[in-house]
Formats: sequence, C-alpha cells, structure tokens
Amino acid sequence: MNQVMSAVRTILANHSPFPAFAIDRAWNILLANPSFEMLSTLIGADVWTSTGGDQRNLMRLFFHPQGIRLWVTNWHAIAPLLWRRAQREAEEVTLLPVLPVEITKDGVRISLFTVLATFGTAQDVTTDELRIESLFPADEATEQIFRAAGRQ
Repeated sequence: MNQVMSAVRTILANHSPFPAFAIDRAWNILLANPSFEMLSTLIGADVWTSTGGDQRNLMRLFFHPQGIRLWVTNWHAIAPLLWRRAQREAEEVTLLPVLPVEITKDGVRISLFTVLATFGTAQDVTTDELRIESLFPADEATEQIFRAAGRQ
C-alpha cells in the first residue's frame, strides 16, 4: 500500500491549484490537497462537525440536513447521480488493492499498477467512455528505474 498511497499523494499534489481528495469505500476523506482544504474553509469548517461523525464524510456532507444541500444550486441534477454511484460502489466486490503488471525484458524487471480516472458526472457518452490511465511503480526498484531514466 505504500506505493499506492504515494501515487495518490502525487495525484493530489499535482492537481493543485484545483481541489482534489481521496476517499475510502465509505466515502470518508482520507487525504486532501490544500485547495480542497481552502474549499472546505469557504463552505465553513463547522459543516463537517454539524453533519456528525468523527470523519469527514462526503455522503453526510451532501445528504445530512445540516450539510451543503442548501448551497448546491443544481441539487436535483446531482443528488440522484451521487446516490446511484454510492449504491453501485457498495454492491461491488472487494479485491486486492492493486494488481500490477510485471514486465521483464533483457534482465530488467518493472512492475506497474494503474490508476484510472473517470468523469463521475459525465453527461455526454463520449465523456462517459473516456478513461485517463496513469501508471505508477508498484515497487521501489521500478520507481528507481523510471526516476533514473527521467534524469537522463
């Protein structure tokens, strides 16, 4: 998981100056970039405590009576999509954190895993089908190979 979390931190950091965060299966925020924290401050830090719980949870943030529903001007469009997404994810089977692809050629072994990004609110079939695939090293040796190649 160290390599996975390293990839997540890289994605969040490189997304600045725009907000980004990582959530777990229960929609709890695990990591966030400074821009997301700025957005949270804009919304009001007390919104997290007023929605209850000891974790910052996106579902509570949106659906709790003291959450941000009143300020979401397109609530009727976004709420059903968000709810369906949560239901679909809750029904998925839990698998290993990542399944790396391992390639060995000429005595050099690399091990990479994929991070897929999709548009969660796609309204167009082309956008809905678009996937951004980022490869990250699955181990320290692979990371060093790519870092050394990048310096050359």
